[in-house]
Amino acid sequence: MFCVFKSESIGFLQVHTKFGSHPFINGPWSWRLSIHYDLRYILSNRDYLPHLCSLLCFHNEDSLDSNRLTLQCKHFSRLKVLDLGSTRVSKVHGGGKSLSLLKYLKLNNPNLSSLPRILFSLPNLMTLDIKNTCVILPCLPSGIWKMQNLRHLLLPPHTTLPKCPDHQTRLWHLQTLSTITPNENTAALIFGSKFPSLIKLTLNSQNMEQTKRCLEWLYKLDCLQKLKIINPTKFPTARTSFPASLVKVSLVKTDLVADDVMKMLECLDHLQVLKLLKKSIRGPKLEMTPNSFPQLRFLFMEEILVKTWRMGDEAMGSLEDLTITRCHELESLPKQLWQLHNIRQVKVNSPSQCLRRELEQPSVQRCEVQIHF
Repeated sequence: MFCVFKSESIGFLQVHTKFGSHPFINGPWSWRLSIHYDLRYILSNRDYLPHLCSLLCFHNEDSLDSNRLTLQCKHFSRLKVLDLGSTRVSKVHGGGKSLSLLKYLKLNNPNLSSLPRILFSLPNLMTLDIKNTCVILPCLPSGIWKMQNLRHLLLPPHTTLPKCPDHQTRLWHLQTLSTITPNENTAALIFGSKFPSLIKLTLNSQNMEQTKRCLEWLYKLDCLQKLKIINPTKFPTARTSFPASLVKVSLVKTDLVADDVMKMLECLDHLQVLKLLKKSIRGPKLEMTPNSFPQLRFLFMEEILVKTWRMGDEAMGSLEDLTITRCHELESLPKQLWQLHNIRQVKVNSPSQCLRRELEQPSVQRCEVQIHF
């Protein structure tokens, strides 16, 4: 608390809670404001708002007093950081010139259904996070291609990308793109190397063939490290489709054949984290060839439809942590698993009866085994 009081006394930061005074009543004006209560009253002072550089909103159940609040962006002439959290803002009224300095914008309200198009063409914006809103954006406004400082773009489901206006234009600095619904245009953008610095990509598959086409060109993303795919899809046949730079892969509800997944991912020499979640793969068997997954350290399996799991010699030689959750069809674990030198713990939640009996045997107690029924 001392740091908070000190920052308030010098005007560096004001924190407004249910038990605190209004920031523009006591002490000097602050460039940074953290609001925990009474948002409507704070935002009604138009003399105070133009001085703000950062506005952070953290609400609890007792302070949700702005159910129908309309945010007037024109009052924030110096604002660079705007995080409205879960604040119940029903509308956001634009003001492009007023928000020209904005670098970070986050909205987390599921009741928010529309945004002014001007927000998608702010020249200095580096982070736009609206993934937890209900904003309907079948296609992003074309102004997104003018946001050359954009680093992180986090969008609600079912959003697609607009066509690029010309061959030269690229989002040179974009590092995070989530969550995009793949279509033919998405594949063309990836093939055209429109995101040369992309590190993290999340795809929300709505058409298996179109998603497959996008995946076929992923090798064009030289910097890609994290890939997440949601909903049923198909994997490309070429094993070189995925970039070798991948460090983390997450599959959620993808309904892929286990053999196809293993063949595609086992050759990724830098892969360290693999998440197979919520019926992402189906069996009947999961087979890892010898020396596959050489750098894999963390493996998560949740509700996968696999009965038998086999491992070749030296597979997953770097594995440290294995978590298995509600894989009710899985009957046993590979014997080679207990011979891995780096394995530290195995967590099994709600296992099948066969797997439960196996894990209770003394022979598997060399590493830490946590079983939750």
